[in-house]
Amino acid sequence: MASSSAPWGELPELKEKLKGLEEQKAAVLVLSEIGPRELILLGELNKDLDRVQAAITALSSGSSHLLEEATRKATIGAVEIILKKQKLTITSIKDVGVRLMESSDTDSAFFEERLAGYDDAAANLFLQSTMGQQVQQQWAAASKEKDLQACLNTIVPLLLSRCHGESRKYWDTSGSGLRGTELRIDCTVSDGPCCPAHVVTYAEAKFTLISATDQAEAVGQLWQRVEQLSSDQDMRDTWTVATISKNHVQFWYLKRSQHACKCTPLVSFSLSTTSPGFQMWHRWLASTSQALGYLPPELPSPISFGNEQRMHVTAKVCDNSSKLESSSMLHGKVMVFLGKLSDNSPAVAKLPATHALLKQEENNISQISKWPELTGSVVILRGVGQTKSFSRPILILQPVGRLIPYCIEHEALLTLITQFTCIVEQLSIRGYLHGDLSYYNLLQHVDSEGRHHDDQGMRALLVDMQTLMPLREVTCSLMLILQQIQYFIFQVFTQHVNVVVQAAQADFTTGTPLFMGLNVIRKQGHCVSTELETLMYVLIFTLSGGILPWRHLDSDDHNLSSVKCGVMTSSSEFFRRVLTYVPKKCWDVLDRLRKLFFTPDYSTDVTCAKFTAELHL
Repeated sequence: MASSSAPWGELPELKEKLKGLEEQKAAVLVLSEIGPRELILLGELNKDLDRVQAAITALSSGSSHLLEEATRKATIGAVEIILKKQKLTITSIKDVGVRLMESSDTDSAFFEERLAGYDDAAANLFLQSTMGQQVQQQWAAASKEKDLQACLNTIVPLLLSRCHGESRKYWDTSGSGLRGTELRIDCTVSDGPCCPAHVVTYAEAKFTLISATDQAEAVGQLWQRVEQLSSDQDMRDTWTVATISKNHVQFWYLKRSQHACKCTPLVSFSLSTTSPGFQMWHRWLASTSQALGYLPPELPSPISFGNEQRMHVTAKVCDNSSKLESSSMLHGKVMVFLGKLSDNSPAVAKLPATHALLKQEENNISQISKWPELTGSVVILRGVGQTKSFSRPILILQPVGRLIPYCIEHEALLTLITQFTCIVEQLSIRGYLHGDLSYYNLLQHVDSEGRHHDDQGMRALLVDMQTLMPLREVTCSLMLILQQIQYFIFQVFTQHVNVVVQAAQADFTTGTPLFMGLNVIRKQGHCVSTELETLMYVLIFTLSGGILPWRHLDSDDHNLSSVKCGVMTSSSEFFRRVLTYVPKKCWDVLDRLRKLFFTPDYSTDVTCAKFTAELHL
């Protein structure tokens, strides 16, 4: 079976390793039947193939830029590529864990002092309850890691509610769309909001922690989450977190600097009040946020806007201007907050990076609000507010959306993508493109009570209108006529009209590199087709749980265009690096979309009608 921890060496050795992996994969693909076990094996082989190919590319090109970017952006397929003593080494998640295990001190007394006291009465009350007894039976019968995850989904929320009431929330991030969960940490606890800035602590489940490999992989994933949360919790320095298996639990004190980390030994665990591991688990969940290293984000004071209206801020959603998020964020920080208006309806407060960008987004949203066909599908501006916390004004926006969860049913996801396709079409008919479609800007609508709709009633919501751009060239004169006619006539006729538009060619790119269309990367301009191409990448990203083959590259890297083109133009590469990461029932629709854009040659004339037809063929 493929190993994610194989030793890496010089170029000839890497090429030999690549050949061996390809032979292993070929042996699997010729099997008469490919079942779940074979798919898991293919996934592991693909991860190793990605890492080896990345190493060969970096060594062959001698590109230090590639090494630095891979280090900064690495995820599950290639955690980090670093240059050490002029030689390339690849460090997997497991290797990160090994390094932490070797450099950390085992110090049980340290955790005894920090964790809350054990409440025997509360633990007994939980375990003797009907739900507690059911979970004990499920835990005892568990035969794989997913069984343990399902039990944690029940255990952790119940214990949290008994210890903290409503002030502490549990989020099953193993299948959620919480930003930064590409590594699928199994359970996350926040101080309320489902946002990276509000994560208090988290745990990783493994079916067993007996072997050093299992321990190292679990600890490596814990550390990777620290790196992911650091940008949203920039004042925090320590995290007290856990790994848990069917029979053991271990606690870790991780520091941002990775120096002086501490851990407990493996402690025996069972769902019993006499189990030392259960007692520590209960104490960990009962501990205060401060004891676990959490620092609540600074929230702005109430925001005043309009005619004596106010917004009370309840959560920080985003505080980031990294290229990892969007190349359009050029200066300063972009801050986004959730809150409630005076009428108790949910709203978003957004502080763009500069005052000029705020005015640009304000003007764009004001323009869109005049188009009735987009009502409810894009954010609207409730007002421009002021708060004592910031010197610059801040935008107040509604409605509110949430990230699309990775665990969404694929039919519901296709429905959402279809709705976003309609939004792209309506914008283009009005003479505009969004310019930064991405997983983070294509949201699921949340209603006035703050609840998201179920799979049957999902509604798409497009946000971040800062990059809205006018089209330079209109190749269908009928579009100009359509803009002048009444809305009800517009609805009848536009569904039968294919409008082809082209944006101005530019020597810069806007958008999120992970999802950019090929022509945008090549600085040949945006068009409706590149917007639709981006929707295809968002679809793949969501179905695969946040995995795209070019995830370690950005728009400034000359390899991004070639890697993306190589994957999308080759059916075998597309299978190897994309399809093996997504549910098999989605293979046909993804391959049809790939062919629409890349067969026989790369196309920039894909229309909304063609795209929608392939989605639902």
